[in-house]
Order: sequence, then C-alpha cells, then structure tokens
Amino acid sequence: MKLTVRIGGGFAGMVAVVAVDSSVLPPDQAQDFAAEVDRAGLRTMEPPVPAGQRADAQLYEVSLHEGEQQRDLHFTDESMPADVEKLVHWMRQCPGRTESLEQ
Repeated sequence: MKLTVRIGGGFAGMVAVVAVDSSVLPPDQAQDFAAEVDRAGLRTMEPPVPAGQRADAQLYEVSLHEGEQQRDLHFTDESMPADVEKLVHWMRQCPGRTESLEQ
C-alpha cells in the first residue's frame, strides 16, 4: 500500500508531497500505517462535495494505491475530515516517508 498526499494552494503556489509506502517500512511501522489508513476510512469514504473556497485555502490530493487499485480524494482545509487530517499529520512524522516540493 502506498499513500501520497499533495498539499498545495495558497499564495505561494508550491506543492508539498509526502508519501508513505508500506513495502519499505519495517513490519511494525507497516502495521501502524495500515491501522492509520483504516482509522481515516479512506477506502470507503465518499468524496466531499465541492464547495467555494478561499483564495489562500490549502488543497489536499490524497491518493491511496493498493495493488492495481487507486483511490483519489480531494479536500480543502474546510472539507478535510479530522481523521484524514490526523493521518496526514502521522505521515509527516513517519520515519519512512518521502517528501518533495513541486511547482
């Protein structure tokens, strides 16, 4: 399983990318990762209804890859569920994460 989150928007226009791939994590961290994804409910979550957004709002593109399946969800600061926000925070602390910047 691999989870990639692209965080962009705002005035700077930069996109931060954080990704966690269970295949490169030690088994205990891979189990924690799977538990965090389950807790966030990404597999069964209905995509949020698009709403108007502030010009400086952060946008979040969440892509979950499991085998041949991919699930993409898009959020703003206002539409992101608390459990998904916790997952993104967890990812940013995960020792096996990768991070990059895009323009």
